Amino acid sequence: MDRYVEEASYQIVKESITEFNNVFNKDDFFIPFFSYFVSTFEKRVTEALNKLPDDKVQKESLLASLLVNYKRKIVNVMSKMVIYEFHNTFEKYDPSDDTKYYKAFNNLLGDPNNIEAILEKYPVLVEMIASIEDNFLHNHIKIIQRYQNDHTYIEKKLRITLGDLLKVSIDMGDTHRDGNSVAILECEENTLVYKPRSLTVDCLYEDIIIFFNETCQTNLKTMRTCDRGDYGWQEYIEPLPLKEKQEAEVFYKELGMHLGFIYMFQGSDFHYENIMAHGSKPVLIDLETLFQPNLYFNGVDEIEKPKQFLDNLNQTVYKSLFLNHTTYPEETKIMHLYALSNVENQSYDEEQVMYKGTDHLALQKVPTLMTRGDNLPVYQNEIIEIFGYEKEFIKGFEHVYAFFRENYLSISKIINQFPDFPVRIVTRPTYIYTSFLKSLLHPKYLGEFSERERVLSFFNDSYEDFQSFRAIVPYEKCDLYKGDVPYFYANFNETKLYNSQDEVVNCQIVKNSPKQEVESRMANLSTEDLDFQVKLINMSLSASLANGNSTVAANTKGVYRQGLEIKNIDDLLQKETTTLFNERLEYGNNVQWLSLSISTTGQMVAGPLSFGLYDGLAGIILYLATYSHFCESDTIPYEKLQHLHHSVSNLLESSELKGNFSAYYGLGSYIYYIEKLRQLTILTKENAIKQYETFCRQLIGNLDNIHATDFIGGLAGILKLLSLLYKTHKAPFLKEAAYQVYRSLLSRVKRENDEMYWEADAFKNTVLTGFSHGLTGICYALSEFSMIASTETKTDIANVITKALRYEDKFFDHDKRDWKDNRQNNMTFSSPFWCHGATGILLGRLKIKQNMGTMCSVNYINDALSTTLKYGDDHTQGNSLCHGTLGNLDSLLAIKDAPFLAERKEEIEQTINKWLTHYREEMITSGWNNGVKNDFSSVGFMLGRTGQLYTLLRAQNNHIPSVLLLD
Repeated sequence: MDRYVEEASYQIVKESITEFNNVFNKDDFFIPFFSYFVSTFEKRVTEALNKLPDDKVQKESLLASLLVNYKRKIVNVMSKMVIYEFHNTFEKYDPSDDTKYYKAFNNLLGDPNNIEAILEKYPVLVEMIASIEDNFLHNHIKIIQRYQNDHTYIEKKLRITLGDLLKVSIDMGDTHRDGNSVAILECEENTLVYKPRSLTVDCLYEDIIIFFNETCQTNLKTMRTCDRGDYGWQEYIEPLPLKEKQEAEVFYKELGMHLGFIYMFQGSDFHYENIMAHGSKPVLIDLETLFQPNLYFNGVDEIEKPKQFLDNLNQTVYKSLFLNHTTYPEETKIMHLYALSNVENQSYDEEQVMYKGTDHLALQKVPTLMTRGDNLPVYQNEIIEIFGYEKEFIKGFEHVYAFFRENYLSISKIINQFPDFPVRIVTRPTYIYTSFLKSLLHPKYLGEFSERERVLSFFNDSYEDFQSFRAIVPYEKCDLYKGDVPYFYANFNETKLYNSQDEVVNCQIVKNSPKQEVESRMANLSTEDLDFQVKLINMSLSASLANGNSTVAANTKGVYRQGLEIKNIDDLLQKETTTLFNERLEYGNNVQWLSLSISTTGQMVAGPLSFGLYDGLAGIILYLATYSHFCESDTIPYEKLQHLHHSVSNLLESSELKGNFSAYYGLGSYIYYIEKLRQLTILTKENAIKQYETFCRQLIGNLDNIHATDFIGGLAGILKLLSLLYKTHKAPFLKEAAYQVYRSLLSRVKRENDEMYWEADAFKNTVLTGFSHGLTGICYALSEFSMIASTETKTDIANVITKALRYEDKFFDHDKRDWKDNRQNNMTFSSPFWCHGATGILLGRLKIKQNMGTMCSVNYINDALSTTLKYGDDHTQGNSLCHGTLGNLDSLLAIKDAPFLAERKEEIEQTINKWLTHYREEMITSGWNNGVKNDFSSVGFMLGRTGQLYTLLRAQNNHIPSVLLLD
């Protein structure tokens, strides 16, 4: 540190505050401290610039830009430390002057001896700053020299005019390999991008796109590239708006094409910052992570081991990070930063220096709204999201897929003409490294070298079971110690792994070379694979649409759906069950499906599933087991069903929802699923009873924590489940648990005059009509419990049901023959569905009447039936069980033989047949239409394909119970 004292006298530091007016501004803090380092750097960089020739550079302008860059870097590195030191200079704030101590400390920093005294406490920081200064100077001068040497070649190669170099902005991304990073060069005539790596991969992509454009008469754009071996230059792509809104169709079709190439070339990490919307042209601006091979973290020993789930995920379009998706069940930390994400106004916590110039100065995490990204097209200052252009996007992807199938040999020839080149290998998510680098800037890790080593020792223990990580960790720590994101690469034609210093890492993490992996991908393209990838794209886009507020999606022209070749319902069941089963992803001793589901945060997500019935594995496996049993099919062998069930149990063990008792998505849904598997002879009664007893014990202990009362998520559904189990097994603990739930449910009831009601769980101070969330569903559950209760209790239940239905009937409209949907303003009506509307009320009330007889007053059953028959297939919500035509069909199947409706049985059966015919015709012309807008891919039970198939089975066999009733 003596060098700083010698080169930065007290006078220099004082003068620097004036001299660096173009470097520091009123928003900076402790300027004397940071100018101390900038002044030293200024002297060194001035000397270095003076040694360079004057050709093609304006040195004064360059000096200013380099000083700004350096100031930004050291402020980032030392802010925590200097703020920490400041707060150690006083104990209490002076209420009469909140700038008193700030001014005093700022004055102290005007003396370099005081700065030296502070730095003596932080030998790690001193070493870091010395290294940063050396690397910063070396890398900047190297870029300038390379520009001087290459500018004529660059102008010719990139077909642009540059002129003198005016400004260099480095640190445009993560730093690797001794502080190197992407840089933006501003010249007199144009702007230029510098990348400190081989750009052979970019040149290869450019040549492939040229061949594609010539073959298919397309006009995809890539960045013009000048590769210079271990570094290179690229044209600067700026964001441009659309000239006409119709150009969005071109943009999204071409973006789908780029996704096709990324999928073929096994690209990853194409998040929103790696896409540039250049008018109607999407441009990929960083191709460093193309050609990512599969990694084997146990080396050769792992080759014979079962896959991990991530291995399966990385064989799909989701590897690209183009599309919103989750990577594990019940993922909660969901940031939508994918290539297709609209990041504007997304909230995140950013560490900021607050209360500058005062004694309250501090680094705090502040909720911050993201600014608009450059990845999506803009027209008249409005972002044009993909919704409404899904069809173009998928068509673009399919176009490239077909191009590779037809031109595999020609593409391979282009690839083989290129010399070997390095491919960066991403061994861990970059955010893990960057978060560690941030934490290492805390003062407690800048004083003792041993403390810094202790923090980095985390990498010794992480993934310690993986052989390859034991070899990689020392190099990770070395790079992190220097402040760099660790860097590894493999050559395109090799399997050797190299570190940031070009040394061979002694591990076998790469089994096949990147080239072999890509050749394998291209050689194994198929119609089945294309269909699966398109389904994944559709699920992601549907999830994004469901979570957004876009009104564009009301225009269904962008919906991409394809018809199915089916002869009849039997043919549909057989083909689609086989497809469903083949879409499973096996890993270890488990299986998964990728589908839409509702996350624990309430967002719609595309990815692996939780255990539950509603949209998890239990629903899918319940259908597969039912199909196998009733169709006597060998499509799914008994051993496979056991294997599938094993996965549900494993997911439950680690689930956040195992403390939730819902009969559709919590622990209750698992118990219902267990009972169904027992009935299908997949599980034994002894095994099932043990689980029921444990469930009841946990339930009773947690009743006070269950706030929901409705059928789908709360006490009512649990009560029905326990009533079902007791009817079947007669175990006293089941009856006792049911009584406890019944008492808890009654304790939540509210009274108004001579009526009763329960407030909705998700809508404050609101009472809902309907089955899954409303009063009819709760009353139905009570009626089911009455069948196992004492005569006295049944009388009490009859009184409650009558008063609750009377309250619900206050919302009945005689003209519309329907109940108002109170979710909005008590004035709207839902289409007739199980979840909301007349169908669920019909289903529940008919069953109440069957259970209670004349003990209850149950009104408007025929009105609910008429509304269901008239409008049950006349809506735009799709065919799901939850809120679609197949849910309505399932409800009619459940009530068609009711003696109370004997005179209308023929009408019901005719409607069932009409809906089945319409459904089959729709499937032939346009395929699946699920319970999330625009989705045709999901496999979930209540929102996707399996529930619809289950109802089709029920239409053929009346012994199959209704899941909508928890029968």
